[in-house]
Amino acid sequence: MKHNKTIVLVLVILGCAICYSQSVNPNLVPWQSLSTSDNMMAPILNPAALGVGNSDGLGWMQLWDENKWKDHYLLFLNQEGVSYTYEKITDRINTHMLSTGGELTGPYMIPNLYTGTSYKWTNNKYKKGGFRSGVLYRPADFASLAFTWDNGYKAVPSYQIGLGYRPFAQIPIIKQHRFELTADFVYSKNSLNDYELYQPTIGASAELLDGLKLGGSYNLENENLMLNFSLSHFNSQIGSIAHSSESNDYGMSYVFLSEKSFLPLAGLKSKQWYDLPVKQQVVTYKAPKYKVGPFKIFDDKQTSIESILDNIKKATKDPNVSGIVFINKNFSASMALKQEIIAELKIFKATGKQIVFYFDNVSNGDYIFAASVADKIYLNPMGTIDLKGIAINSPYIKDALEKLGIDVYNFRSHPYKTAGNMFSETEMTPEERAEYELILSSLYTQICDMIQEGRGAKLSKPIASIIDEGPYYIADDALKAGLVDELVYEAQFKEKMKKEFKSNTIIKNLPEYQTYTWSHNKKTKVAIIYAQGNIVMGKGEVGQKIAHATTVDIIRKARKNPEYKGIILRVDSGGGSAQASDIIHQELQLAKTENKKLVIVSMSGVAGSGGYYISCNADHIVADPATITGSIGVIGLAFNAENMFRKLHVNWSTVKKGSHSDFGSLSRKWTDDEKSIMQKMINTTYHDFVQKVATGRKKDYAVIDAIAMGKIWTGEQAIKNGLIDELGGLKEATAKMKELAKIKGDVELVQVTEGDKSMEISVSMGSLSLAIPGMSILKSVEDYVRIYDEWSEFGSEKTLYFSPVDLDAISKF
Repeated sequence: MKHNKTIVLVLVILGCAICYSQSVNPNLVPWQSLSTSDNMMAPILNPAALGVGNSDGLGWMQLWDENKWKDHYLLFLNQEGVSYTYEKITDRINTHMLSTGGELTGPYMIPNLYTGTSYKWTNNKYKKGGFRSGVLYRPADFASLAFTWDNGYKAVPSYQIGLGYRPFAQIPIIKQHRFELTADFVYSKNSLNDYELYQPTIGASAELLDGLKLGGSYNLENENLMLNFSLSHFNSQIGSIAHSSESNDYGMSYVFLSEKSFLPLAGLKSKQWYDLPVKQQVVTYKAPKYKVGPFKIFDDKQTSIESILDNIKKATKDPNVSGIVFINKNFSASMALKQEIIAELKIFKATGKQIVFYFDNVSNGDYIFAASVADKIYLNPMGTIDLKGIAINSPYIKDALEKLGIDVYNFRSHPYKTAGNMFSETEMTPEERAEYELILSSLYTQICDMIQEGRGAKLSKPIASIIDEGPYYIADDALKAGLVDELVYEAQFKEKMKKEFKSNTIIKNLPEYQTYTWSHNKKTKVAIIYAQGNIVMGKGEVGQKIAHATTVDIIRKARKNPEYKGIILRVDSGGGSAQASDIIHQELQLAKTENKKLVIVSMSGVAGSGGYYISCNADHIVADPATITGSIGVIGLAFNAENMFRKLHVNWSTVKKGSHSDFGSLSRKWTDDEKSIMQKMINTTYHDFVQKVATGRKKDYAVIDAIAMGKIWTGEQAIKNGLIDELGGLKEATAKMKELAKIKGDVELVQVTEGDKSMEISVSMGSLSLAIPGMSILKSVEDYVRIYDEWSEFGSEKTLYFSPVDLDAISKF
């Protein structure tokens, strides 16, 4: 049906072109100003306008006269600042033109300044062609200035000046009509071979309704009148031009298939719903799982948080999008990252658009997410809702290690520093339980508030009671509790979308729109560096771990680059090596002192212990309410396998010089003196940690010490005790960078985390794991594999800034 309407529309426009076309003149007269020609005609009128980006696509223009088409046409092939134009004038005469144009300095120095040039020749006489060069400058939304000059083959140069003015551009209520006044001047030699400024061509045009443009121009020198109108629909534009003068009249019709979409014709929106792409796991930074030669292999089930937020922002601005729909989108992410998505979705809803969810079955965390923002939630009549609250489960393997004959030395700065407890304890210690109680209380309150805000009026009883009665394995029970709005099958859901929300189409990709404003703000570059994973010494793949040598190299290049006004460090890490953390901390300090760059930290899911250490000296720290942070403390783990060797009948003999020359040997127990040495190192390292935090946070040592001691906090708690400055995500961190750095215009975040540009391949890790021997066996002992993965990276390091490893169980839901 839509295609039929488009065909009818094309026929109407072409018919109008025929009606007022008269006699033909092969020397086409431009109907647009040099200052406003940032469309299909850019390569002919002003090649600098190719840089605006509105001219990309395929265009066709043909003359009409005396009730028939003339065999005189132009073909435009425009692509990303480059164009080829072919014009057939007669059977024996045709022209070719190559053009290029772009923004001169980009948006960084003098924004909205474009330059370009074209070269045109006739038939195959490419050595006897001529140049047209141009400049286009749009200092504000209401002003556009253009200048072109022609250098023909063995011809004297001629010059043109174009002026464009939008008088209503700064009046919000009518600026969308895009009313334009233009004047174009020609400065060239006359019949007396003297340069002369000719009388101008004046014009006016208006897009009174989106997609409907009317205009005209009058040449005061030659007394030529031109009228034009066009209609734009989706990615196509059709139009016609009428030229009239005393000597001849003619008409032109054209079709332009643009790579970018036009705003909906006459504001008639199509009520499309956007199926937001969210894969099974949302991560702070999407890192490759493997690197094989020149190839980086990515898990195709991962989505970066930035890509989701960017798509929501585009959907918010898209006039054709009425809502966002989530169909069976169960995904894992830290609660902090889900809060960032929720915040952006609330901005989307504030524009009057809606959000709808459909689930066959829904997990605990996904229901909390949906309930926070949904206008409607639909559930399969046989579906389940796994809403049940949150819990921590942590394995303790002391007994297992003792069975093997392995003793564990768990050195801690404080009893609250519990990351090594799984090795040294048989169950949760009182301090560990108190930590988790405090963290879970904060997260649970946030969860209840999120559901209450989104569905409070629909719930049958207080949310705490509803959670206590979960999970909901009978769909009708969920409906009675007010957790969902209706029970329907997926096929029925799509019909409901059409009936209830007038949704005719669900789209998976958002179009890119034409640029309607004449100017954009100056941009200032800020480097963004992602610090995700365990902090370790050495080199490593960015995003999988925070290897000190790799990370320092990235920071150093960014801090020494004068293009960057500051650095935003995006942290998602539970810590790791104390030494690696300190080296990274020092490099960030040099960015502040040696290079005078602002450093702002944006905490993601976790920024604890070493993750907090590398953050604490920032000029400003932003964290989500559910971010897990703090854990300011030190641990050191060591193992004694003397009993294991005895059980295996392995005997050791030692010859040594120096009382502690075999310090740390697995074959014997540690002496009290050696334990004292290790504990002293732990205490000294803790004191240094607290002092670093106190210096960075500009607080007394005693104040930080009172909230340190290895204790962990949510972002909601951390803002109250002064460990962070502001609640929010990357958006708030960017806004703070702009404020503190006194940046005028816009901030452009430049992703400097990536190293070499290897070829990227996405594969299903599920399929890949089947090909790895023993993978299915490892899954059956997942907790123990996770423990090994967390600790195997640290080798023989004596001290660690490491948060409890089961923070992952808290933050992912």
